[in-house]
Amino acid sequence: EVEIHEEPALKGDYYVLCAVLVSDEGLSIVREHVERVRRRHRQTGELKSSAIGHEDSRRVQILRELADADFTYFLVVVDKTRIDGESGLRYKRSFVKYFHGVLWGRLLRAHEHVVIRADKVGRSEYLSTFEPYVGKRKMRDLFDPREPVEFVDSKDEVLVQVADMIAGTHRLMLEHKLPAGLASS
Repeated sequence: EVEIHEEPALKGDYYVLCAVLVSDEGLSIVREHVERVRRRHRQTGELKSSAIGHEDSRRVQILRELADADFTYFLVVVDKTRIDGESGLRYKRSFVKYFHGVLWGRLLRAHEHVVIRADKVGRSEYLSTFEPYVGKRKMRDLFDPREPVEFVDSKDEVLVQVADMIAGTHRLMLEHKLPAGLASS
């Protein structure tokens, strides 16, 4: 079983969605590790890519410490400049719903027992349309009582914060806003 925590990086020419994948067995250990990293670098605040900004050495240090945790991640990267301006994807709501559906659909097909915890950004009626959209993409196991998507506040879920750090870092790399060689540090 896998827990997935995702966060989109919305700014710039690239839309980056990151899903952090953690096994159920390792979930509490990974959360504790990430919480220690968060406290060390943010004290009481969220661990967010935008809060780190261009403090490149700090970003690298945080990512190195996070890399010690037992999780993997999956990215969906969209070059927004290549979207057909006449398509339905030119509308933010359609764009976001479509690419979240791509990510979640792939993850739900790849992992038989999965729970997605997504940041509850946006209006509640807008968010409520995501779960039925994703639910149509995969039949759930009749004996699995968990909902496929749970919306959480990123302030309360450190793994969504990890997804934000990874997505934000990848977006900055794609937009050449990090110094050369930083990605390999």
